[in-house]
Amino acid sequence: MNETKTFIDETERKWDARESLKYIIRPKDGEEGSGEFAGGTGLKLDWRRRTGTQ
Repeated sequence: MNETKTFIDETERKWDARESLKYIIRPKDGEEGSGEFAGGTGLKLDWRRRTGTQ
């Protein structure tokens, strides 16, 4: 439970600081597994270079 809280707190801090974002992926309605968790991904932002990397 503590690891989950730490992960959420750090993700929120990075979002607020505009450093990075994380989100989950779910299949669309009509696709196999729709509404289910399919995975996660994120994007790290480099504002100086105006780039984002995964």
